[in-house]
Amino acid sequence: MIVIFGGVVLWTICSIGVGYFASIKGKNPWKWFIISMLISPIMGAIFLLLSDEHLDADDSPYAGFWSRAAARIIDLVIIIAAFNLIYLADRLGADVGLWTGMGLDEGSPLSSEFSMANVFRGLFFLAFPIFYYVYLHATYGQTFGKMALKIKVVNEDGTPLDYRKAFLRWLGYFLCDLTFYVGYLWAAFDRRKQGLHDKVCKTVVVRTDVPFPLPVAVEPEAPIEAAPDDPASLDTGASPPL
Repeated sequence: MIVIFGGVVLWTICSIGVGYFASIKGKNPWKWFIISMLISPIMGAIFLLLSDEHLDADDSPYAGFWSRAAARIIDLVIIIAAFNLIYLADRLGADVGLWTGMGLDEGSPLSSEFSMANVFRGLFFLAFPIFYYVYLHATYGQTFGKMALKIKVVNEDGTPLDYRKAFLRWLGYFLCDLTFYVGYLWAAFDRRKQGLHDKVCKTVVVRTDVPFPLPVAVEPEAPIEAAPDDPASLDTGASPPL
């Protein structure tokens, strides 16, 4: 309930703040306040649906929507930070003359924008996110964000991902993007917290602090052995007279 109440209060405060700034500009602040009062219950219902409390998440082995979203934000921050570090190192190396710069400044010749150095830069910025998600998911089942939130990705049967499955799951991110992020939001309402990319790749995101119940293998029934024939039972007729 704390998450729901906090969401409603935060939305109300933001709406009141917008109304205050609208009053400074000479517009009607009560309009924003009334809109806030009407939308706040809706926001509370959305926070209720997206929260893990109403699904008894303490006993569920599956990672909830918010923990997955927080892990994704951490991953994006790490990737952006890596991009910034590489960009700064590249600029410093170009400034001291170790290699050619990007050539994106005004007045630079057009040929410098398509240099071999820029091709390698473009390949790095494209390949690093693939390496980050595919390698970490296939090797550890976790990115750094998932490690921080104590969740990991496994197959539906509990086995770890291989590189092929990890790459296919990374491609599934684009499928969720094409659905205007509905594929990610799907995990909030699914029984096993699977997003659209999890459904397609048959993977689940589980908590590492809760045992994951492995599916019970059904053993084939042993064939029933026929009882040995009783020689006495074969003697159905009376013995002939001597």
